[in-house]
Amino acid sequence: MKTIWINAGELSGDMQAAALLTALREREPELAAIGMGGPNLARAGQKNLFRVESLSVMGIMEVLTALPRALHMLSRIKKEMARLRPDAVVLVDAPEFNFRVAKIAHGLGIPVYYFIPPKIWAWRTGRVRFLQRYVKRLFCILPFEPAFYAKHGVQVDYIGNPLVDMVNWPELEKIEPIKGRIGLMPGSRRKEVEALLPEFGKAARILLQQGRDVTFHCLRAPNMPEEKLRALWPSDVPVAFDAPEDRYTAMRRCGCMLAASGTATLETALAGVPTVVSYRVA
Repeated sequence: MKTIWINAGELSGDMQAAALLTALREREPELAAIGMGGPNLARAGQKNLFRVESLSVMGIMEVLTALPRALHMLSRIKKEMARLRPDAVVLVDAPEFNFRVAKIAHGLGIPVYYFIPPKIWAWRTGRVRFLQRYVKRLFCILPFEPAFYAKHGVQVDYIGNPLVDMVNWPELEKIEPIKGRIGLMPGSRRKEVEALLPEFGKAARILLQQGRDVTFHCLRAPNMPEEKLRALWPSDVPVAFDAPEDRYTAMRRCGCMLAASGTATLETALAGVPTVVSYRVA
């Protein structure tokens, strides 16, 4: 029985990696998966030795404060990888962390594959030399990426974005938005939610003070407890919190969305819902 180690560095990668693992296990049902992930990879059948939520950070101050924790985790990953000797390591996005995991696996003689590689065509192109040395093959989700990587001599395949396959287009088109419903997606990282949700609440209060006939519906990430979100939301502003099974249906029921910049805004675009994109960093 073959075993792969999937290393997702954040919850958006966990969601996309889960779709990848599901497809792999359809082809090879006996395939075992271990590594670092979140609830989506766990549901897809991976044994998570490390939790993605303990690493998900954004912004320079968060990265600096999380550095000791990340280094400790890398040390533990090296020990577990050496003990378990998986047949392959699949890295998912999160290059700042996963480049170090690539070095660990390469040093142990384990082949490394990269799913959703870093956007080096946009910045820090020199990182392509790292990929040439430590990664056996890339799997890209954007159609123009293979030509770029192939030009640099990196083995690459274009497989498309798993999020697109998660959208049930015929069913979504039938859903009419609920009049006046505004959807909220403040993110999945603790720090970004703490920064954004109170601001979303202030915006909601302004709309209500203006006499707008609107309601607010927050689509919370699975890792984010409702009580935590309620503590960040103005107590005088009505809101519903939900972690829906079908996120796209929940989005589609909204007339518009207020969302954190990132994978959430790709999801709202796929659902065809007008979105105000926002972000706040330290």
